[in-house]
Amino acid sequence: MKSFARMLYPYLIWIAIMILAPMLLIILYAFTKQGNSVLTLQFTLENFARFFSDSIFPNVLWRSLKIALITTVICILLGYPAAYFIAKLEGNRKSIMVLLITLPMWINMLVRTYAWRGILLNFPVSSEFKVFVGMVYNFIPFMILQIYTSLTKMDQSLLTAAEDLGANKVQTFLRVTLPLSMPGVISGITLVFLPAVSSFFIPKLLGGGDYVLVGNLIENYFISTGDWNFGSAISLIMAVIIMISMFITKKVDYENKGETRMKKLKSLFSRFYLLLVLAFFYLPILYVVVFSFNDSKSLSKFTGFSLQWYEKMFANRTIMESIYYTVVIAVIATVVSTIVGTIAAIGLSKSRRIVKELTLQINNLPMMNPEIVTAIGLMLLFTSLNIKTGFMTLLLAHIAFCIPYVMLSIMPKLRQMDPNLPEAALDLGATPWQALTKVIVPEIMPGIVSGALIAFTMSFDDFVISFFTTGPGINNISIYVYSMYKRINPSINALSTIIVVMITFVLILVNVIPMIKERKLKKNEKLD
Repeated sequence: MKSFARMLYPYLIWIAIMILAPMLLIILYAFTKQGNSVLTLQFTLENFARFFSDSIFPNVLWRSLKIALITTVICILLGYPAAYFIAKLEGNRKSIMVLLITLPMWINMLVRTYAWRGILLNFPVSSEFKVFVGMVYNFIPFMILQIYTSLTKMDQSLLTAAEDLGANKVQTFLRVTLPLSMPGVISGITLVFLPAVSSFFIPKLLGGGDYVLVGNLIENYFISTGDWNFGSAISLIMAVIIMISMFITKKVDYENKGETRMKKLKSLFSRFYLLLVLAFFYLPILYVVVFSFNDSKSLSKFTGFSLQWYEKMFANRTIMESIYYTVVIAVIATVVSTIVGTIAAIGLSKSRRIVKELTLQINNLPMMNPEIVTAIGLMLLFTSLNIKTGFMTLLLAHIAFCIPYVMLSIMPKLRQMDPNLPEAALDLGATPWQALTKVIVPEIMPGIVSGALIAFTMSFDDFVISFFTTGPGINNISIYVYSMYKRINPSINALSTIIVVMITFVLILVNVIPMIKERKLKKNEKLD
């Protein structure tokens, strides 16, 4: 099996350059001063002293932590009932609901957030409230899906045993269901709190620049003022706080006649609640679609039907180029990250324990760190190596953050695979290549496909990392939408509508058709 373990070696060099080096550069810049050249840096603690001595910066950090915490709590309170009701559905209804929850996540996050800007123009609400709406809307699906997964994996016999022992519905939920679903809740907290605390485009798009969070500070000091040392210090402070919060979360212990009527009432309530959740998810999407046909520029008043924004979109060279770069980058990054991630995962599975654990720790850094920290780390790396930012840096950055997600999808499949299968193939005279292509890859193919889909979604939807690693003239859809935050451009609605239609069509092909085939197969089996 040494031949398989050697497959990991090239990836070790890759993560040393593309993951570990950027993090070390952030630390280096945070503790130094004097310009943006590594050779001219001088050790200092002034950046941290500056941050904590001025009340403005700690206040912004506290505001970011507060809004992330409140967003997380709201997502738990709203997401848990939704996940619980979905888990109680039967058959295809459950799969369809999961699909409906997942579908909006495939649509560009900047586009969805931009849609809320138009909706909220009709209501006299504060900038803070708008930011909360954007935060909850974008991150609550992660909470729902994590809790749902935990609930579906629950041993149903435990619930039956609790009822047999005399526990009522409330007692069963509080003493059995809730404790057993805590791993999903904890995972959901991580997936919501982490991006919420570091978000800077949601406050920018919905808050109009009036509501500043720590992510906006980092963007300002790297992009506007050019003070990379102080920006790195802020990033490091935020990263440390995130690491501490994640450590704390990981330490949490996971460990009659009216009955029919009550069941009906519960069923009606659950359906009504799920309907409200879906309305919340799809309102911005529907809003975008409707106003893409608006005759005027208004985002709050529909004045008549027109196709002019579609005509202007196709005539707009910048928009067309952003679509081109988005698709090309996503496709290439998906192909490369899937191939590299598969090879690295197989090599990692056959490596020694110490190598495996250390590699996984480094490999998980892009997923554990706030996205903006990963982004500026890559930006510092390219600058330090005198690599001109543009198409290639954007592509390398996308490959760098996609590979860990591919490996995350493949590793469980490798653990489930019988380790004796490759060895048996080798004993029967197969070459390592034949054992790899004929035995290992077919066994882990579901994980590879899942990883590829995640990689494509992550790349297609990415904004933060793209924003810091791209160059002049190389913009994806997210960057283009972000550049429009101070202007009203209904062509974005037309672009968003096309994306919605394409993604919906693809998801129907991928999910609904197999369900129909499975149903037909079951009918045929019954007839036989």
